[in-house]
Amino acid sequence: MAGKGYSYVVVVSALMMKFLGPSLSYVAGVYHVALMEQYEHVEVVAWLGSIFACMFDLTGPVASLVINSYDCRTCVLLSGVLGMLGFGASFFTRDIRLLFISYALVAGLGTGFAQGGCMVSIGYHFPKTSSIVSGLVTCGTGLGVMIHPVLIQHLLSQYGLHGAFLLNGGVMFNLCICAMLLQPSPFETQRKNERLQTGRKRVSCRQIVQHLRENGVQFFTVLTNTSFVMLAFSYLCFSISISTLYLYLPDFFYKSGASLQDSSLVVSVSGTGSMISRILVGFAANDTSIGSAVLYNCLPSLVATLILFLPLFSLSSVRILAFGFLTGLYTGGQFVCLLPLVLDTVDVKMLASGIGIMSFSYGIGTLIGPPIAGLIYVKSGQYFAVFIFSASMMFLTTASGFCSTVLRRSKESRSRPTEATPEAEPLEANMGCCLGTSGASQRCCQLPTRASVPCRPGAECVHSTPLLVIWSYLELRRSCDGPLTADEAAMFKCDIGFLWQHSGVHLCGVNDGLNGKDEMFNLLIDRFTEMEADFPKSTADTDGAYFVQVLCNALWYVTSHETI
Repeated sequence: MAGKGYSYVVVVSALMMKFLGPSLSYVAGVYHVALMEQYEHVEVVAWLGSIFACMFDLTGPVASLVINSYDCRTCVLLSGVLGMLGFGASFFTRDIRLLFISYALVAGLGTGFAQGGCMVSIGYHFPKTSSIVSGLVTCGTGLGVMIHPVLIQHLLSQYGLHGAFLLNGGVMFNLCICAMLLQPSPFETQRKNERLQTGRKRVSCRQIVQHLRENGVQFFTVLTNTSFVMLAFSYLCFSISISTLYLYLPDFFYKSGASLQDSSLVVSVSGTGSMISRILVGFAANDTSIGSAVLYNCLPSLVATLILFLPLFSLSSVRILAFGFLTGLYTGGQFVCLLPLVLDTVDVKMLASGIGIMSFSYGIGTLIGPPIAGLIYVKSGQYFAVFIFSASMMFLTTASGFCSTVLRRSKESRSRPTEATPEAEPLEANMGCCLGTSGASQRCCQLPTRASVPCRPGAECVHSTPLLVIWSYLELRRSCDGPLTADEAAMFKCDIGFLWQHSGVHLCGVNDGLNGKDEMFNLLIDRFTEMEADFPKSTADTDGAYFVQVLCNALWYVTSHETI
């Protein structure tokens, strides 16, 4: 995780990535009108806008390849360059066939790289608070939905289609600034150091092939995870439903007697509800009593129920706007819950591949959903059948999401090791102040209370070799912050030396009336507090205390003292 001060820079930078990159896909409709005025090929223009709008999701696996081969900063940097080149080339292009390359493919690929780099970087930097951070960052998309259409329409009216393309390329080029502000995460730094140690310094054709093979293995490994496959299918169903709903909703209200202004405003109002939802769901999902899975599985059912009562909302302007707001309120949270669910389902080393596959699933749903809905409309001749299809996809989203949750928790319960019952007696220093023993130090009860640190050392290891000290410390750091970095390894050596120096004969019981071993226990507590290696409140006096006991016993043992 980024430092406490710099973490704010990472969050703001990621929010701007969402604003400058993926949210541009929502201006495809604005460009569509301008393209129709210049080119008469209706179907060709429709495909041009559709491909550009879907590229930010369809290119997810390609963005994952870049992230796995290099890092998130490189991926976002490429997005700014591709966006500038794509929109810049469109300024000089007059042939619509070339626009498929410059506008739809290159510029669309730029929005996809920004999407992938942004979400994966948040997962790398904030694995424990990904729900809150994701909720704040994805508000950048909602902000872009409100600002970009108005901005692009103004540019079109002032500078024309190709002038707007050129200026839009300049807007996307600002992604390079966001990329430079994106500090590499500890996981990316460790991965880079490992590659340097193995001699992988230069990029050659052989190493490119090796990167492709490694990414292929990662994608295959992720796809063998049944829980993840069900989650991806759930996200596919959600994208089919939401793309169908937003495409046909304005026309349904207009043909039901609403004004053209009210029919168009329903989508904008849904953007407001979506922004509010992303913030609220982010905080709710971070609550362990609720969690991301509950919200992800329940919200689509609410949307589906709302869609079934859609005819009742077409009777007045207020009801139309209320439907748009509620739709955004109940759908925006899905995008927030995605990142923490992927983190729960796959290992952090495969996060980029997981996000890439999920983005690709969403893009496929956006691509095939409207045509299927259009076919249903042609066969039935009424919009209500289309919305029944959309509601069915929402219910299927809930069902498949619930199956993913059950499979994941079933796998976790099978893989969870059985904890050994501690046989060692608890230290007097740990229980003294809690039981009100006279003269005991109050520090021993001030166990840290923030992070979740599982304690798995067995009692049979208490009187083991000095390796127990190393193992215990590595377990603590791995549980808190992921794999041990080079800096943390150096800090570990200093910490062990510090504890060794201040153990045993140097602690003779002169402080607070405690004996030497009790003071060592308190010293460990103080040291963990300084390192912010905390224990949860619910287990601080049980698992947390036992963990410190094991480490204290090991230190006492290796310094040639008698064990208890």
